[in-house]
This record gives sequence, structure tokens and C-alpha cells, in this order.
Amino acid sequence: MFKFLKRFFNNDSLEWLLKDSKRSGRKRFVIIWNRGLGDIALGLYAFAKKVKENIRGAELVFLTRMDLVEAFSLLDGVDAVSVPWWERGEKLSKTDAEKAIQRLGLDIEYDIVVEKVDPTKQLSDQVGKLTPRLKWRNSFDALCERFDDLMPAHNYGGKVIGVHIESETDGFYGYKKDWDMERWSLLFDRLIEDGFFIILFGLEEKYYFKHESILDLGGRTSILECLSIIKNRCNILIAPDSGILSLTYYLDVFFPILVVSIWSDPHQGVLKQAVDSPNKGLRHRFLIGENKDVSKITPEDVYKTIKENL
Repeated sequence: MFKFLKRFFNNDSLEWLLKDSKRSGRKRFVIIWNRGLGDIALGLYAFAKKVKENIRGAELVFLTRMDLVEAFSLLDGVDAVSVPWWERGEKLSKTDAEKAIQRLGLDIEYDIVVEKVDPTKQLSDQVGKLTPRLKWRNSFDALCERFDDLMPAHNYGGKVIGVHIESETDGFYGYKKDWDMERWSLLFDRLIEDGFFIILFGLEEKYYFKHESILDLGGRTSILECLSIIKNRCNILIAPDSGILSLTYYLDVFFPILVVSIWSDPHQGVLKQAVDSPNKGLRHRFLIGENKDVSKITPEDVYKTIKENL
């Protein structure tokens, strides 16, 4: 019987983890996370919630990449530590986690190392039912202020658009999530003609859109600074299916914003989660490329969506 249950609840099964932890009295978890930013909202929120609901006094510490660690501050009741030498796509094991803890000199007491959280397989029951609620602290609002000298937003009267120009996921999916730069350029030309100011976000400053009405902050903001700018300085956000889109969508705080998203696969991200944003001030309009081809969405499609929803 035990062997049957072990086959049914395999080692990657959250149900098996919870049952085994409760039986053995283990409640201190170190979790390896080396996947994407968006799943912090779309999967790890649900993971942490389920663990805490099932194991009284559970303690969760995530080991993750440097570029992700800040986003974990949006999850209530968990801790996170960055491992500077970890890179996305690298397969990591319990041994890697234990070596990282030792090398970083961390004073962490733990009962179990969770090598893999797979939201698609382990947390499918929460899709369409659970609304992720990311905790926004008042102190985060001030993070945008160091960029104010670069953003003449007061001159644009409600016409400041944040653009997450790339999902930075090339090679991780069997399709492209992102527009090419030519389409962005055509859209920006139309928006600038209408008096919009555009702020670009991304991991690197590499897009070279040169115009006094375009501010490229690629590579110059942390995750929380990016979200603070979107929340406090932008009226509109345009984004592909990306981590920034998911985090913005699930911030549990009121602020008015129009979010326009572009998609290849509507069975992913916030569309797959299929629940409303906890932010009652957020209006979401999404455009889906025909035959899972985001290039089928034209700059005119996005421009009209913005104009029709201002």
C-alpha cells in the first residue's frame, strides 16, 4: 500500500510533501526557485498559502537568483535569499542548496529542502479560484522618486505609459512572446504624436529608441522600483505575458491604471489564472495573436485599444 501511495504521490507532488511533513513534524522548509518572475505571483503565492494552511507554524525560506529575490518581499510571511552564482535554466538540487547555505554563511535551520515547485502540475486546482494578493508596503511608493528628475510626468497630464518591452524569455518557450522592435517603434511614433510620454522597462538598456518623450530605464531599476514607477507615475502599462505584467496585475493595493497586454498563448499567465485583479482600479484589455503569433497583433491594434479605453 505504501509503495502504491508513493507512486501516486511522487516526490514532486505537493500532496505527498504536505502529508509526509505533517506525519514527521517537519515545518521548516528551504525551497529552491530558479524559474521565472511571474510564477512568484502565479504559483508561489498559492504554494506558500497551501503549506501554511496545512502545516501549523510553517517557515518558508526561498533560495533564488539575485534578479528575483526582491519580488519575494511581495509574498507575506516568507523569507528569501539570493544566491549570486545561480543562473536561470540551471538545474539545482538539494546538494546545491546546502552548499549555497554553507558558502553564504547563512544561519538557517531547516527540516526539508524542496528541490522543485511546479505550479502547473502541483497547483492546478487553484487556477480560476484563487486570487493572488501581493502585499504592497507603503515604503515602496518612495522608490520611484529617485527617477523623478528623468520623468517630466507632470507635463503630460495623464499620458504616461510604462512599457515592458521584452519578457526576456527567449529559449524557454516554444513560441515568441515579444514583438520585434519595428512594431514597438511604429506604436511609439503614434503615441508620441498624441502627446504621450513613454517609459521603457527591462533587464538591459538596449533598445535605442531616441526621443525626448521616451525614457529607457532598462537595466536601471530594481523590480520594486519598476513596480513603484508603474503604480505611482504611469497611467497605462503595455506588456507581453511577463513577470512584470503578473506582478502588477496582482498587487493588492488600489491604484488606477489601464493595462494593455499582448499574447501569443492565452493559456498562460494571468489569462490562464482567470481571476480578477485584487486592484479594483486596474482595467485590463488583452490582445491575442492569431495562431499563437504575437506578430499578428499590429501597432494599430494596440493604439486603438489605448485610445478607446482612456
